[in-house]
Amino acid sequence: MNKVLEYSLNSFWKSLGINRGDSILIHSNIKPLLRYFLKKKIRIYPEDILDSLLNYISCDGNLLFPAFSFKSIKNKHFSINDTVSEMGALSEVARLHLDSKRTKHPVYSFSSFGPITSNLLNIKNKTAYGIDSPFQKLKEINAKILVIDLSENTSMTFYHHVEEVLEVDYRYLKDFTFEYHDEFSNNLGLCNYSIYVRDLEVGIITNVNPMGEKLKNKGLYIQNKYMTEINARVISSKILFSETSEVINAGKARGLLYEIHK
Repeated sequence: MNKVLEYSLNSFWKSLGINRGDSILIHSNIKPLLRYFLKKKIRIYPEDILDSLLNYISCDGNLLFPAFSFKSIKNKHFSINDTVSEMGALSEVARLHLDSKRTKHPVYSFSSFGPITSNLLNIKNKTAYGIDSPFQKLKEINAKILVIDLSENTSMTFYHHVEEVLEVDYRYLKDFTFEYHDEFSNNLGLCNYSIYVRDLEVGIITNVNPMGEKLKNKGLYIQNKYMTEINARVISSKILFSETSEVINAGKARGLLYEIHK
């Protein structure tokens, strides 16, 4: 890797409070990052960013990427090996990496690197966000959530984990059936999974941007202080869970986590 690129990326991760051995869940739009280096006449690829992160946190750390596939709902089909991630270029590169393993939910799966992977692969969660899901494991190890150039509303799925655990009344569990192919390419036939979906009949619209602003104003996000042209931030999953739980339990979720449009 180009030495300038390596130094810049390492400084970028460091400015976000990411350390060796950390556990990181990454939501990303890397186009601005690619353009940043292109302006400096350094060509960078998603593979470079992934390699940088893996080297930076070391083999003691855990790195997870959402490999969500919403088309699986429409297609009623999921293959752990072949269904592509719809969460951006970096996520798809992570899914295809030889060292990554994919968790099992047909819509909300993750590509995982690191010691936690074997634990995550043993999870057979029917629900997408519940206490039997990878989200719960990430909270238990207090993973950091890194967001690169995405709004709160287009990145922070972890809010739905809090909503399902607390059983909010503006969402409900809905079952879906998929033709399912496992990691060995075995066709397991029709399998049932569930997602804690919005109550569309009531007109529920997800809008967690105000909650993100609340967290920023309280100083709970670590903001990028290197390559400031790149909008990046990090928050602890336990802090996010605690703050979101407080809002929901206080009856203040409307306006911070959702809106009603009729």
